[in-house]
Amino acid sequence: MATWPLALLAVALLAVPCPDVSGASSGTAATFEPTPNGNFSIEGPGPETNLPAGSILTVQYELRDPNYTSTQKGLYVRVPAPTAQFNVSYGQLRLQMPGITVAFNSTNWTNPANTTTSEQLLNETVFPNTGRVANDRAALSSGDLALTSPETFGALTIDLRWRWAASPSFGANFTGSWEPSASGVAIEPDQFVQLLSPASQTVSPGQGVAVCLGGPVAGRTFSLHAVMPSPRLDFATRNGTVAPNGVSPYCQTLVLPTWLEPQNINVYVWDLSTSNSTPGVITSFLLYVIKVNVVGASPSTPSLYGIPLGTWYLGLGAATAVLLLAIAYALWRGGPGSRRAAPDHGSASGGRTRTTVAGVPPVVDRDPRPPPPSGEGFSRGEGVRVSFRAAGSGRWDSAPIGLSPDGLDATTDPGDAAGRRHTDHAEPKAGGILGGRGLPRRGVGPRRDLGGRRGAAPCHPDGGRSRLPGRGGRGAVHHLQSEEPQPFGP
Repeated sequence: MATWPLALLAVALLAVPCPDVSGASSGTAATFEPTPNGNFSIEGPGPETNLPAGSILTVQYELRDPNYTSTQKGLYVRVPAPTAQFNVSYGQLRLQMPGITVAFNSTNWTNPANTTTSEQLLNETVFPNTGRVANDRAALSSGDLALTSPETFGALTIDLRWRWAASPSFGANFTGSWEPSASGVAIEPDQFVQLLSPASQTVSPGQGVAVCLGGPVAGRTFSLHAVMPSPRLDFATRNGTVAPNGVSPYCQTLVLPTWLEPQNINVYVWDLSTSNSTPGVITSFLLYVIKVNVVGASPSTPSLYGIPLGTWYLGLGAATAVLLLAIAYALWRGGPGSRRAAPDHGSASGGRTRTTVAGVPPVVDRDPRPPPPSGEGFSRGEGVRVSFRAAGSGRWDSAPIGLSPDGLDATTDPGDAAGRRHTDHAEPKAGGILGGRGLPRRGVGPRRDLGGRRGAAPCHPDGGRSRLPGRGGRGAVHHLQSEEPQPFGP
């Protein structure tokens, strides 16, 4: 097989560019999370008693601006959803409170009506009273999330305090003390921005988590951190600083690494802020936590000239298959450098033996005569068959005659009722013996009596055809054709 098709195929494969895998990575260096500010986590003693089933447990907190003035009209603080935690005999009891915006209009404590949450205990609950602070505690916490307000960082300080109250299903009510004290704890909120993108997203490794923020974003620096919750690992980070004259919304995308396995992670939105009182000192505030569900990998679809490489590969494969089929067909048909013999038609079907040589067109047998009837095979000594057609009829028939080693032998004409012996001359077809070796010229050849006498009947000058009486009627035309041509003598 010629090697040029394989070389062409190799060149075609090398010409197709491979997909870009530069984005793949075995890992991403861990980064460090900023320190939260503007948040709160306040502990105190719990109820330290048993509450029967059906009892009500209440949690409330209050805020105030001790420096409030009339020029701060419309001042508010947004408190992210805090969680109250109580140590109990079976572990921890949690009460989740909603996030809320608290408005200020004086220096007094805010009304706790909007910052109070109650929960009914379905079973008897034991709050430990061991005398050990670590076991008997309760706490109210915003986690790492910061309080925010319209004021820039450093321009506002508020106080916050909280307490719990118990209403047993039977017995007297009782209430805990304000924690950490009646004066509360001082907190400096960050400047508020609104999360415009979904707080819960589903992405695949290699894709990005888009975060858009609205509000006063000009000149501020925001940082996105992707964190695995357990074990906690900050594995991807992206920072961005808004131009001093930038307007909202401000959007940035944190691309997840391709090696990341399906799991639930968090993307933290941080504000890296500076205060007018401490220029050059960065204070970090956690503004939002985006829940991200990482699903199965979504492979990229690289393209060439706008067409996906998969389509290129498919087309190349189809072209290669066609090329290989064409080569196989050419070899089967007798392509360059190969030789194949044509089927042997010199069988009992009555055809002629032909041999095809590479580069030489085969001899086409255009003899319209039908093959002899099936079943009339020849033995080794029967090599000549007489084909004849009765005058005036379109039907052909045939009969064998003997073939002697030096040419034609005699046999009785099966159509001669008198059993007379006739003389004829048979000339094998030119295609019967390759190259026509040993053939007499047309119309010239030995005359042999069918009974062994010479000169009884001359060969007909039409090239091997004689009009002899016999089967098929008077004047039947006899054709002699060779099944196994033998060389003729002089």
